[in-house]
Amino acid sequence: MTPPGATPDPAAGIPEVNDNGFETIFGPALLDLLEELIDRRVDERIGRSSVTWLTPAQVGDRLGLSRRQVYRLLDSDEIPSTRWGTARRVKESDLG
Repeated sequence: MTPPGATPDPAAGIPEVNDNGFETIFGPALLDLLEELIDRRVDERIGRSSVTWLTPAQVGDRLGLSRRQVYRLLDSDEIPSTRWGTARRVKESDLG
Protein backbone atom coordinates (compact mmCIF):
# COMPACT_ATOMS: atom_id res chain seq x y z
CA MET A 1 0.00 0.00 0.00
CA THR A 2 1.24 3.45 -0.88
CA PRO A 3 1.16 5.77 2.13
CA PRO A 4 -1.09 8.83 1.84
CA GLY A 5 0.74 11.64 0.07
CA ALA A 6 3.29 9.31 -1.55
CA THR A 7 3.56 9.08 -5.30
CA PRO A 8 2.50 5.62 -6.50
CA ASP A 9 4.66 3.77 -8.98
CA PRO A 10 2.27 2.58 -11.74
CA ALA A 11 4.93 0.24 -13.12
CA ALA A 12 5.13 -1.58 -9.79
CA GLY A 13 1.35 -2.15 -9.74
CA ILE A 14 0.97 -0.32 -6.45
CA PRO A 15 -2.58 0.99 -6.03
CA GLU A 16 -3.26 4.69 -5.62
CA VAL A 17 -4.75 6.07 -2.42
CA ASN A 18 -7.53 8.54 -3.06
CA ASP A 19 -8.59 11.45 -0.81
CA ASN A 20 -10.84 9.17 1.25
CA GLY A 21 -7.93 6.88 2.09
CA PHE A 22 -9.27 3.99 0.01
CA GLU A 23 -6.94 2.04 -2.19
CA THR A 24 -7.96 1.81 -5.78
CA ILE A 25 -6.66 0.44 -9.00
CA PHE A 26 -9.68 1.87 -10.81
CA GLY A 27 -9.91 5.15 -12.64
CA PRO A 28 -11.89 8.10 -11.26
CA ALA A 29 -14.75 7.56 -13.75
CA LEU A 30 -15.38 4.04 -12.47
CA LEU A 31 -15.20 5.22 -8.86
CA ASP A 32 -17.74 7.96 -9.61
CA LEU A 33 -20.05 5.39 -11.20
CA LEU A 34 -19.74 3.05 -8.21
CA GLU A 35 -20.47 5.88 -5.77
CA GLU A 36 -23.56 6.86 -7.77
CA LEU A 37 -24.85 3.28 -7.80
CA ILE A 38 -24.25 2.92 -4.06
CA ASP A 39 -26.04 6.22 -3.38
CA ARG A 40 -29.04 5.07 -5.44
CA ARG A 41 -29.19 1.77 -3.54
CA VAL A 42 -29.01 3.56 -0.18
CA ASP A 43 -31.74 5.96 -1.31
CA GLU A 44 -33.98 3.01 -2.21
CA ARG A 45 -33.38 1.32 1.13
CA ILE A 46 -34.09 4.37 3.29
CA GLY A 47 -36.98 5.67 1.25
CA ARG A 48 -35.42 8.61 -0.54
CA SER A 49 -36.94 8.01 -3.93
CA SER A 50 -39.76 9.38 -5.99
CA VAL A 51 -42.16 8.24 -3.24
CA THR A 52 -43.37 11.02 -0.96
CA TRP A 53 -43.67 9.93 2.68
CA LEU A 54 -45.99 11.77 5.05
CA THR A 55 -46.03 11.99 8.83
CA PRO A 56 -49.27 11.20 10.66
CA ALA A 57 -49.70 14.94 11.30
CA GLN A 58 -49.46 15.64 7.56
CA VAL A 59 -52.00 12.87 6.88
CA GLY A 60 -54.35 14.46 9.41
CA ASP A 61 -53.98 17.88 7.78
CA ARG A 62 -54.72 16.47 4.33
CA LEU A 63 -57.72 14.43 5.47
CA GLY A 64 -59.06 16.89 8.04
CA LEU A 65 -58.61 14.42 10.89
CA SER A 66 -57.20 14.71 14.38
CA ARG A 67 -53.93 13.04 15.31
CA ARG A 68 -55.82 10.47 17.38
CA GLN A 69 -58.13 9.63 14.45
CA VAL A 70 -55.15 9.18 12.13
CA TYR A 71 -53.41 6.82 14.55
CA ARG A 72 -56.61 4.76 14.91
CA LEU A 73 -56.74 4.38 11.12
CA LEU A 74 -53.05 3.46 11.01
CA ASP A 75 -53.42 0.93 13.85
CA SER A 76 -56.41 -0.72 12.13
CA ASP A 77 -54.52 -0.77 8.78
CA GLU A 78 -57.28 1.25 7.10
CA ILE A 79 -54.41 3.51 6.05
CA PRO A 80 -51.27 1.51 5.19
CA SER A 81 -48.15 2.74 6.95
CA THR A 82 -44.51 1.89 7.45
CA ARG A 83 -42.54 2.09 10.67
CA TRP A 84 -39.12 3.76 10.60
CA GLY A 85 -37.92 2.94 14.07
CA THR A 86 -40.62 4.41 16.28
CA ALA A 87 -41.86 6.82 13.59
CA ARG A 88 -44.78 6.00 11.29
CA ARG A 89 -44.88 7.15 7.68
CA VAL A 90 -47.56 6.93 5.01
CA LYS A 91 -47.02 6.92 1.27
CA GLU A 92 -48.78 9.90 -0.24
CA SER A 93 -50.11 7.61 -2.99
CA ASP A 94 -51.88 5.45 -0.37
CA LEU A 95 -54.18 8.35 0.56
CA GLY A 96 -55.95 8.13 -2.77
